[in-house]
Amino acid sequence: MLWAQKQKGFTIVELLIVVVVIAILAAITITAYNGIQNRAKASAAQSAAAQAAKKVATNFILNSETYPAYGDLESITGLKPSSDNSTPYQYTVSIDQKTFCLTTTTSNLSYYVTNTNSNPTVGACPTHNLNGVITNTITNLMPNPSVETASTGWALNANLSPNGTGGRVQVGGKWVIQGTRNATVSTAIYMAQSTPITVTANTSYTVSALVTSSVAQSLSLQIRIGGTATGIGAGTTLALAAGVPTRIIYTVNVGANTSVFPTIFSSAGSIGDIITVDEVMFTEGTTQYSYADGNTSGWIWSGTANLSSSSGPPV
Repeated sequence: MLWAQKQKGFTIVELLIVVVVIAILAAITITAYNGIQNRAKASAAQSAAAQAAKKVATNFILNSETYPAYGDLESITGLKPSSDNSTPYQYTVSIDQKTFCLTTTTSNLSYYVTNTNSNPTVGACPTHNLNGVITNTITNLMPNPSVETASTGWALNANLSPNGTGGRVQVGGKWVIQGTRNATVSTAIYMAQSTPITVTANTSYTVSALVTSSVAQSLSLQIRIGGTATGIGAGTTLALAAGVPTRIIYTVNVGANTSVFPTIFSSAGSIGDIITVDEVMFTEGTTQYSYADGNTSGWIWSGTANLSSSSGPPV
């Protein structure tokens, strides 16, 4: 019997060696490709941040050494800011427009620049979204929440006499909305009466207001629809001591409504009673937050300072 002839071919060990070598080469290639791709993304993000910094800095030179206001950033520089990743740019500017921080996000990679550091730095400004991930921010939906520059959006019931322009007066160094009862009938202060707040239907919202009464009395905080006619739920009624600033809080589901008016309501009293309202906080959800607006550290206005909604971290 003849021995079988020796067959030509690769052994299993040789095949395994080839497979391992191919796998190693593939891993090296993929790693190199990813490295090149990541460097390209980083370069694009850095370039976007650097260009944005130059545009903002140019306004500082040309406009009396002030940086663009949040609401003017797009018209001045062409950079449209956002707080929800809808654009690549997030922008925070101080109330005096002397300092700023701007975050750019390209391919989910964030870099930021400031008035003191124009070199793009990996990361994001405080409260800005990082690498496309939304941070823990809240929004005070109340426009002109503390009447710091004007009484825009606030109104007084006919049975309240305004003190100063539109009821806006300065008390203890702070601007407030104030009304004096001129009749012994039910009266009310309607906040943002001329500027209804847009809300999402079938969603809960929480409103709070810092209220002071010149006399001991009970005041109600409500959320109303249809102007001043209809309240959503019963509201919150709280007994106030005379002259003591007190925060009243109310949470309610707005139902099918998409626009509402926070309202302070005084059901009875005497001629000459004075009601003062300040620092209104209106947020989505049932959580009670401490008052904050665009003048609070880490917060930004969505539009004109002191006359728009604002966003930032809980304080």
